[in-house]
Amino acid sequence: MMIVIKNVLQEVGRVQLAQILRALQVYVQELYVIRNRYLIIIMHVPKILSTYLIGA
Repeated sequence: MMIVIKNVLQEVGRVQLAQILRALQVYVQELYVIRNRYLIIIMHVPKILSTYLIGA
């Protein structure tokens, strides 16, 4: 009986670990996408500012 419980606990632990890892993976990918968006925006700021200043 103890062996069965131990196996079940190990299996549950493995499943939870897999779910946590998957969630982390998604989170990291989203962070990466957001960071890239901000980098693109930041890279465009000088261009926008210069055209605005020249136009003003």
